[in-house]
Amino acid sequence: MTATDGGTEAAPSAFAYPDTPLFRQYLGLRKEAGEAILFFRLGDFFELFGEQAELASRLLGVTLTSRDKSRPDPLPMCGIPAKSLEMYLPKLIHAGYSVAIAEQATQESDPSGLFPRKIVRTVTRFTLLEDPSREEGAPQNGVAVVRRGEAWGAAVLDVTSGRIAVWASENPSDRDLLLDFLGRKEARQLIVESSEIAAEFPGIPSLVHSRLAPFDLSGSLPPSYRLPELPEVSRDAVRLLFGFLSDYEKTVLGHLRGVVLEGAGNSLALDRWTIRHLDILPREGMGQERGRAASLVSLLDRCRTPPGSRMLRSWLLAPEADVNEVLSRHRVIRGFDERPRLSDRVDKVLGGVGDLERILARIAMGNRLHRDLPEFRQSFSSALDLLDVEGLEELFPGYGREFGLRLHTAPLRDLLARAIVDDPPPVLGEGPIIRDEFDEALSGYRRIESEGDRFISSLEERERSRTGVETLRIRYNQVAGYYIEVSKAQAQKMPADYLRKQTLTNSERFTLPELVSFEGSLREARSRVLAREAEILGELGREVLAQREGIHLLSDFVARVDVLLSFFEIGRKMRYALPDFVPEGEPLVIRNGRHPVLEARMAPEPFMPNDTDLVAGEFIVLTGPNMAGKSTYMRQVALIVLMAHAGAPVPADEARIPPTDRIIARVGAQDNILEGASTFMVEMQEVARILSSATPRSLVLLDEVGRGTATFDGMAIAWAVSEFIHDRIQSRTLFATHYHELSELARRRERVRNQTVRVSIRQGRPLFEHRIVDGRAEQSYGIEVARLAGLPEEVVGRASEILGFWEGGAKKTVLPKERTLPPDRDFSMPLFSWKRRLEEKKGEGMTGMNEREGKE
Repeated sequence: MTATDGGTEAAPSAFAYPDTPLFRQYLGLRKEAGEAILFFRLGDFFELFGEQAELASRLLGVTLTSRDKSRPDPLPMCGIPAKSLEMYLPKLIHAGYSVAIAEQATQESDPSGLFPRKIVRTVTRFTLLEDPSREEGAPQNGVAVVRRGEAWGAAVLDVTSGRIAVWASENPSDRDLLLDFLGRKEARQLIVESSEIAAEFPGIPSLVHSRLAPFDLSGSLPPSYRLPELPEVSRDAVRLLFGFLSDYEKTVLGHLRGVVLEGAGNSLALDRWTIRHLDILPREGMGQERGRAASLVSLLDRCRTPPGSRMLRSWLLAPEADVNEVLSRHRVIRGFDERPRLSDRVDKVLGGVGDLERILARIAMGNRLHRDLPEFRQSFSSALDLLDVEGLEELFPGYGREFGLRLHTAPLRDLLARAIVDDPPPVLGEGPIIRDEFDEALSGYRRIESEGDRFISSLEERERSRTGVETLRIRYNQVAGYYIEVSKAQAQKMPADYLRKQTLTNSERFTLPELVSFEGSLREARSRVLAREAEILGELGREVLAQREGIHLLSDFVARVDVLLSFFEIGRKMRYALPDFVPEGEPLVIRNGRHPVLEARMAPEPFMPNDTDLVAGEFIVLTGPNMAGKSTYMRQVALIVLMAHAGAPVPADEARIPPTDRIIARVGAQDNILEGASTFMVEMQEVARILSSATPRSLVLLDEVGRGTATFDGMAIAWAVSEFIHDRIQSRTLFATHYHELSELARRRERVRNQTVRVSIRQGRPLFEHRIVDGRAEQSYGIEVARLAGLPEEVVGRASEILGFWEGGAKKTVLPKERTLPPDRDFSMPLFSWKRRLEEKKGEGMTGMNEREGKE
């Protein structure tokens, strides 16, 4: 669904609304909300009317009723309890709708009795914080995208952490780089200025917001919003982001961090296709559990805290290019290995830390402080305890003192401990949240409440004595308030000052003037208790937000410790090794490398390890049958390099990694139906990007280039691409192919080396050993793989006969009589005679495929 900005007219209604002040107010807010569903606060409920009531009733499973049922066209209506907002709101958001929440603006009504109301926030896909089903550690990113001519700009906000990052490209007209940025950020929603821009990004939900904020970013933002030097188009993206937040989500502004610039050079580059091909993130459409189990993120994430999980995710999607930073991470992992008790102590403390960043965001919203502040107090206190863990500062020297965390935040911990009770109730008004001794006025109001209990007991005893009715009881309920209850038989004995309040089947209810007076005083005291508690909670929330910079730094520290402890534990469990970084130009060496995700999923079955030696600029032609492990091997090399740059131990006995500027992978087949691109077109687009972006410091993985077209076309493309990479780019390259003829490149290029997957023959059948060795494959064993896949034996046998016929070439013209080919099928067509034709060309020096070399 594409939502529009608040100035858009709401759709015409099929229902007639009463012409009353309340519904005039409601319809005005409906117009302001645009296409968003309006939650209209009435007392303890959010109400919906008309078409939106019918829609919400169906999606939320709540009862649909109507107003003025006696009318021929009653107005549909439904409602949800305000305290249950978190249960219902995610259902509408996940269904693709936005929700505008209208609250009472004040506690005072106008002369007509109408309370003023306003829309306090509009909840969208990326601003939804009330989502119990949300995956811990997943970012909540919204991206404002702006186009000015051919230039693109983007500003991204993770509403959970408050982080704002701006994208700026060296080549701003390259939309593909922007798509890569959106892929790394896992954008949940785009904020754009027009539907035309939204159409440029099919598959990502968009929200059209046509107004840029009018203020000047250089002078009108709070000091904490540090603006780097930005191109004008990127500044417009920031302005659009803040304009949206200012109009619709003012409540989240209180916890945002400063703006940072993200650009090429500070991380190892991964494009969106590589992220997908390497299964770094869980795949959609595989089922939640299966998708998570098949991803690198899920394997490595042993974090105890959501901020840790988010940081780990960001480290894997943007691995560190600064080797010194990576080595500092290794130092911490080694420290945990050398101090087992330290890792145990840290693990115990981290278990008490919740999602500080997300709680801070909810505190900024301010609508459930009675729950968020106690939760924050617990997590915040545990996070501060981490700074005091003995031995930790040796691994993170000066971290806490450098940022003044203890100096600024310790008084806040003491304040929250003094203010909030140890076991607060989950619902406001069902018990004390603020301690009596914290506030004198609050203590006085509560004293009236406690004295009321003694007054009721005393009054009840007095009235029993005065009336002589031992069964007389003073009771209370929310509807009737306080009352004196006696049986029907005793009702006639009541004194004249008793006022009849209610008649029931077996009893009568009365009241007394002094009971009425007491009830009024008690009701006022309880109201003042709730109001004062809310006031104190608001003050505490502002105190917390005033310390947000220190809290964010503390949360970052917790996350960093958490991620590195997670790396240490997965490395110890899976027998990983910390890699060594070697100077540029030295070989990439991996001893007994394994694919991390497959190894974990195969356990306890052993995984076949492989060695890798890639000198600078070396081009490996990797041949071998299907199912033998070529793609797995290539992916594991890439994942080991990626994990090394993220600071993690790697699945190998030893790894020596030279500096790498990007990993580019093309492994597996994929189409792009939304943009009208076939599998082969997508393959060629990706290859084109590789040829234009790879450098000598890149690691390039290419799998079956050219397979999506005719055999000669595909082989010609594969040959030409190989030459271009070897001669021009000179990157470290693994090139898997079924075109065995590409092995000829090793005789014509000095940095080309042939490797294959070893195959043994046992009892006439091939056995794939999954071992990479030097050499070239002589056949593909495709028919044997087809047999393994379950093709009928009749089909497999027939395929073997046909293959034998083709491999015989011109020596055979017919098959056995009982299997004579039908006359309309010409199996001698060039598509299937390429082996014979290539043999004929060998004596001609591959003329036609490489004229220059043919002349040599």
